[in-house]
Amino acid sequence: MMRIRLGTAFIVIAMAAAASAQQAQPAPNVPDDHPWVVSVIHSTDLTEVVARMREEQQLRIGVPGSGPQAIYNVTTGLVIDGDGHVITRLVNWNPANKNQTISITSQGVSAPAHLIGVDCATGFAILEAPSLKTAQPANVARPVARGAKVTIYGTDLVLKQASPQTNYQISLAPVITTLQGQVGPDSIYSKARGTLTLVSESFVARYDSSIVTTADNQIIGVAQYAGFGRAYLFPFELLRDVVAKRVIAQRDNVLAGWLGTAGTGLTKLSLDELGSLGVESKAGVIIREVIPQSPAAAAGLAANDVIVMFDDLKVNGEADLRLMLSSSPAGRAVKLHVIRDRQPVDVSVVLGARPFSPPVIEFDPAAQETPDKFQKMVGLEQHYEDLQKVGTIYQSKPPSKERDLGLRNITVQSQETLAELNRLNVNSVAVREEDVDVVFAGGFAGRDMTKQFAASRGAQGVWVSDVRSGSPAGRAGLTANDVILAAQEQETPDCAALLKVLSGAQGRISLKVMHERQPLLIAFDNR
Repeated sequence: MMRIRLGTAFIVIAMAAAASAQQAQPAPNVPDDHPWVVSVIHSTDLTEVVARMREEQQLRIGVPGSGPQAIYNVTTGLVIDGDGHVITRLVNWNPANKNQTISITSQGVSAPAHLIGVDCATGFAILEAPSLKTAQPANVARPVARGAKVTIYGTDLVLKQASPQTNYQISLAPVITTLQGQVGPDSIYSKARGTLTLVSESFVARYDSSIVTTADNQIIGVAQYAGFGRAYLFPFELLRDVVAKRVIAQRDNVLAGWLGTAGTGLTKLSLDELGSLGVESKAGVIIREVIPQSPAAAAGLAANDVIVMFDDLKVNGEADLRLMLSSSPAGRAVKLHVIRDRQPVDVSVVLGARPFSPPVIEFDPAAQETPDKFQKMVGLEQHYEDLQKVGTIYQSKPPSKERDLGLRNITVQSQETLAELNRLNVNSVAVREEDVDVVFAGGFAGRDMTKQFAASRGAQGVWVSDVRSGSPAGRAGLTANDVILAAQEQETPDCAALLKVLSGAQGRISLKVMHERQPLLIAFDNR
């Protein structure tokens, strides 16, 4: 599971070095035409941070006796209004302590800042620096098309020669680094957050909270790191008008949403169990338990209800529902589309407050904590493909330290991804992210095949995920893990094609199947 606390290793090592190597922080080189891009320096007590890491992450951490008393988190912030409010992303912060030591530097001028609160649903912190007199973005880009080229402004650290008047030889200084990227395709993970996706060959964890603009300097929003070369891109208006507004209104942390149910993804159910629920696919989550006095109980949700939609988003499984809940703030009213006793029902729920937990990075979508290994495998396959594309870009560059570091990162992540795929038995099956089981006439269910899986089997068709016991297809010899190549002598490269053929078929149905890598003809009466 590739799941880490945001920036822990980088901050503890690099910023501890900064604390011991320098007395003052030089001002970053913020572009003159982007005064609303600021640097944020957050100081925390090293002993407190290490104690929390030991407790929360179950890590064994040693601190040398000569270590610094404080560590620093240097990141990027965005001015959102004329009242000195800045939105950013912090690490190593204590939610119970509002007296964080924070300063903001804009165009060479530093000012102290106060932490108003953190929006736990998105992970963004809202700071207040009344003395900060910086204009907010005037030109907001909307909409931004997929594939649009963007510029990324992120805070980095550089080594600089110290002043001859000090006893130090070098110092670490924050600077604003410019990267290039583009808007990537949407996914269910970005849609659940209300974000765009960002792709950049140079985007790494330390650029979390970077500010993103169009090529003509219109502000798009702020990036949240989601894995090497990828990020969620939160639109500026969402951050200013929704996220910041609810934190400022409460003058406190806003906790993430809580429903109060325990459930199981339908992908875990057999076709026989699925048939008893009256649902047509394995997309959804069946409620096994409703916690008393929870938001779910107050809304009338009950055991055996099947959640298939969250507002206007499709719920494929448990991972989707968890993501949609954790991306929603407490107090939000949502509409759940539920199948109850074979009938569709809409249920309105006001989410409660989820207990606070420290921010984590989920490497989307490969490392979502999901019991459905098929959804997990497709994420890993896509992640591996993305890594190879980025690696090709680096290979084409002239030799340099940046190129070599990028290639090493690509190699390590590729090896980790392949190892995880092998652990999940990649040769069993993989599906596209948006696909779930489709139930066909004759008593079987199937899924579309990814090109990687089809190539490994030497066959393109519909992978049979389940066969109902005693069904016509089962009695004829169709088994799970077969691949249907054709039906009624018509090729069926995917579920849509097979549905089209079978919907018009009367009486006898014939299937051309790849069974244990051998061709097989199966026929059954569907009358």
